[in-house]
Amino acid sequence: MKVSCYAFLVPAFLSLTCCHASIEDVYLRPGQQTSSLPAEEKTLNVHIVPHTHDDVGWLKTVEQYYHGQNNTIQHANVNLILDTVMEELAKNANRTFTYVEQAFFSMWWNDQGDDKKNMVRDLIAKKQLTFVNGGWCMHDEATTHYMGMIDQTALGHSFLKEELNVTPSVGWQLDPFGHSATQASFLTSEVGFNALYFGRIDYQDLNKRHVTKECEGIWDSSQNLVDTEVFWGLTGSYSGNYGPPPGFCFDVFCDDKQLVGLDDETLKKRIGMFMSALKLQSDRTKGQNIMLTMGEDFQYENATLNFENLDLLIASVLKFQDSGAIDVPAVFYDRFEKVSIFYSNPELYTAMKHAETKLAKRVSDTTKTDSNESTRAHISKRGEETSGVQWAIKEDDFFPYSDCENCFWTGFFASRPALKRLERVGSSFLHAARQLECGSDKDTANKLVGGKHQSSLRKLDEAMAVAQHHDAVSGTSKQHVAYDYAKKIQSGINAAENAITQKLRSHFTNATSEDEGVFLENLSYCQLLNESICEVIQSATERPGVDVHIIVYNALSIERSDVVRIPVSINASYTVSKLEGLGSVQERSNVVSSTLIPNINPLDPSAAGYILYFDTQTIPPVGASIYRVQTYLEPEYASPPRSLHHNTKLIERESPTFRTVKQSTSHTIDRDGSIHVVNGVLDIHFSSSGMIQSIAGIHDTGIQTMQFSQEWGYYKSFDSRHSKTKEDAVVNPDKLSERLANLNTTNHAPGVCIPTYQWNHNTHNGSCPLGISQISQNSGAYIFRPSKPDEDITVIPLRGRPKVFSSDLVTEVHSEFAQPWIKQITRVIAGEPFVEFEFTVGPIPIDDGVGKEVITRFNTDIQNDGTFYTDSNGREFMKRRRSQRSSWDMTEYEPVAGNYYPVNAAIYIEDEKSSVSVMVDRSEGGASILDGSIELMVHRRTIVDDGRGVGEAINETDGGMNHYPPFGDAKRIGKGLVISAVHRLVVGPGKGGADVARKQMDRAFSPAHIFAASAPSNTSISLQKASFSALQKALPENVMLITLTRQGLGNGSLLIRFGHQYGADENKRLSKPVQIDLHQLLAEYHVESFVEKTLSGNQDRLEWDKKKLKWSTRPSNIKKGRQPGRASDNGSVIQLNPMEIRTFELRVRPRESISSTSTKV
Repeated sequence: MKVSCYAFLVPAFLSLTCCHASIEDVYLRPGQQTSSLPAEEKTLNVHIVPHTHDDVGWLKTVEQYYHGQNNTIQHANVNLILDTVMEELAKNANRTFTYVEQAFFSMWWNDQGDDKKNMVRDLIAKKQLTFVNGGWCMHDEATTHYMGMIDQTALGHSFLKEELNVTPSVGWQLDPFGHSATQASFLTSEVGFNALYFGRIDYQDLNKRHVTKECEGIWDSSQNLVDTEVFWGLTGSYSGNYGPPPGFCFDVFCDDKQLVGLDDETLKKRIGMFMSALKLQSDRTKGQNIMLTMGEDFQYENATLNFENLDLLIASVLKFQDSGAIDVPAVFYDRFEKVSIFYSNPELYTAMKHAETKLAKRVSDTTKTDSNESTRAHISKRGEETSGVQWAIKEDDFFPYSDCENCFWTGFFASRPALKRLERVGSSFLHAARQLECGSDKDTANKLVGGKHQSSLRKLDEAMAVAQHHDAVSGTSKQHVAYDYAKKIQSGINAAENAITQKLRSHFTNATSEDEGVFLENLSYCQLLNESICEVIQSATERPGVDVHIIVYNALSIERSDVVRIPVSINASYTVSKLEGLGSVQERSNVVSSTLIPNINPLDPSAAGYILYFDTQTIPPVGASIYRVQTYLEPEYASPPRSLHHNTKLIERESPTFRTVKQSTSHTIDRDGSIHVVNGVLDIHFSSSGMIQSIAGIHDTGIQTMQFSQEWGYYKSFDSRHSKTKEDAVVNPDKLSERLANLNTTNHAPGVCIPTYQWNHNTHNGSCPLGISQISQNSGAYIFRPSKPDEDITVIPLRGRPKVFSSDLVTEVHSEFAQPWIKQITRVIAGEPFVEFEFTVGPIPIDDGVGKEVITRFNTDIQNDGTFYTDSNGREFMKRRRSQRSSWDMTEYEPVAGNYYPVNAAIYIEDEKSSVSVMVDRSEGGASILDGSIELMVHRRTIVDDGRGVGEAINETDGGMNHYPPFGDAKRIGKGLVISAVHRLVVGPGKGGADVARKQMDRAFSPAHIFAASAPSNTSISLQKASFSALQKALPENVMLITLTRQGLGNGSLLIRFGHQYGADENKRLSKPVQIDLHQLLAEYHVESFVEKTLSGNQDRLEWDKKKLKWSTRPSNIKKGRQPGRASDNGSVIQLNPMEIRTFELRVRPRESISSTSTKV
């Protein structure tokens, strides 16, 4: 039935006039304190929040979702959703809608005319249309690096600010599969959000929270940052998802019966059911406000149907309540006497939650020592007593996530490893490209789009933002969508390369883009060095007579000296010279050390036959140096290098020269076949099979020696087709291996499937029968499940003896295994504190009908007692305890899969004597299943789907695939995917795992970027400079220049982010606060003024600090022992405290140009 009066659409306690109140009337005005809002006792405020969750790619590509194409896979049309929602909002000023994904909204916005845009602005002004999160996508929280998370959020926020003057204030992470500490502290509090709402947490944790009424609370996740507490809450009526209560989905694609058209008696019964759902939800939290998230994936395509039913729902609740047909006190057992139900949005809900929050005074001895949230929530009755709700404080994260006993979402940590690597390459390249774009405007390649200058990096910016989506870098999309993600990234890199090589050319030469036949004319980015491919270099080194010019760009804000490698075509003598100054060739260039090694296991037919390593010597910060590589057929032509920083001890009795190839077999190395390598900081012993047996590292505290071994192997993927009985999949305590005997696998907790992909929500009430997952749950794109819960890996033994290549610069030990699809190079570089493991894995065989989850395991003599540490999106380290959760008691069913955690940058173990850290080059899954060990899952290939919605196995091949039904059979073509990856391992002193990892994490994220050009030998070349830096001087070594980019083109503004890269107490010297003088920062610009911004750059930080909601009166400095860095700023000198990231907008003008003398080479 229709009603004409909408007084029921606003909170009853605000006493608004019937038919004249809207969401705009009840919304907080700037500066209004939520504590001043009145609260009517025993009234339950029900916030109806219409929303849609629009995946930025999943089963279909971004464009297919937007335009409503390829509906044979999934019916979804975002364009139509936004069209009909705006029309329905305009019809009624009381209706509201919440939207997130700016990748879609920007597409829709750019298609609209002025009238429609003005209508949208009016809806925003009236608070009918609200944006939450506001990022380009809803990013993943497990497999993303903080650089990508910040970038995609900032891109969406800048669009909203520039086009609509909107600043989101609430985080909305409904669908990601677990939630990180970095998301809470940096991407919620520091980005300018007051609260964070999400759907998925572990089913056991959820069950506990239902009982303790802790489905909402305060999250203070950072061990280092101060004043970052935020409110958090579950969506989906606290059922583990983000949809409406069961039975009340009114979308055109839902099966629930519509309210519109029901007779009065039937409608009353349905409203009675609805009131019971409200009672259930309100019993699982505290206070007088609950939020109903009325929407799911790609809903509101026919928004008329949704809103008509919601209008009737709201009206009917009040009608039957006011008439007495529904006895509210009886429904709620006298907890509530009245229900106030109204359209709302997450911002208003947050404000009203804050209004009823008890800002309890805490005593100064409150610390993190008590890991029980309920205990911490009620500590210190000595504090000042105030009225209101007091929330439990959560201080860890929400990983790993499981939705039933055998259903751990830990497989996606390693799914689609090639896409994960491409994402990291694109993010690192974008980081460097932005810096270069900030240079002088000479040869600027920015283009005019829609009357505005658009950066030439925009395509890459958007591609990388899309890649952060929780079905993109996570590896959980369909195969054709994964291809599309990769295509977008590569297309963005290609577009950026054209502009960036032009910038580099202008730095080193006087030539412009219009000049032809100039030096560095064919300058190209060598992206495929991991596959030993760079076409420019390979072509130039096919024969003598052509020189190669290499530009090595350093995006770090400190000087670096690396040993880099380039692919060359022939076995010849090569001279590598660093170009430095004026005068003759010999006076102007410095010959650097180099060595040539054959590429004996090429990944690709087009890979080079040889790898040339050379020492870059010092490269300036945020800058580059240029080198010349000359090819000679005569082996003895080249003179030796002037000096070496360090010498790698040779493992042959007779050392090769630094320009020729030398190969030896293991039996020539020592009488027993063992291998011994030292490099100035490491002393390493290999077995005769080529695997490391011990590592000794030189540290400030002395020499640390560690016993060491490495294994390669795989877990067999669980496949329900092979499970004959339930008992086959249950842990048998009598058959546990000795190494896993201490794990608790005998207790049982109620089984719950969340969300209910495999079980009908309406008929099973969200629960699956106890033990059913033991029979049916497969390992797939999302889920990692070994064939047995306590399964140990199938070890792949070595085959034959290793091949060893050695020089003063680098030593490589090439190992082969009994399975030809695994190969490894163990690399020791002169003067470097790490051992590098470069490996290729694939194609993983499945012709035996068994899926495989491939891992490498590093075993040490460290007594870590089940404790290990993983990074949170590349920022703070999180302490993990095997078979435990820090904030709730876990019953264990999967002792392997349930102990895997996401590793985005590093994982380490330590004891009082020593530590070992492993750095990764992409996101992987990591664990310490056995004491003293670190294992990392690097690749996986399954045969069956895991029932979580993607509808296909994680089975990647190199030949593509057939079309999906009904046009094809979706069969994969070709062989399984082969990946190449790198782990860097560092041995440290006792309790030094974080310290040694920190020293390498930035280098792993931002390797030296290699660009190459060629020119005929002896060509006279005009150089403007031989090196450059964007900085006046290097920043302190514990600081990362996270972002240096133009803030709007042509307006004289730069956006800059600095990150302190150490946590408190990780290093005696580098964990201290650090100062930076912004006026003495940039080489090319004077800084005229600056203002600090929030992390995404969309609002002034000081203004945000004034209006942010305070969720606790506990002084942050009591817990952390310090104030924010900004409290110690002094003029242009700003301070960074441990782990802080600070963002500034700089108003700049170019420094007066200084004429430089050209250099002839």
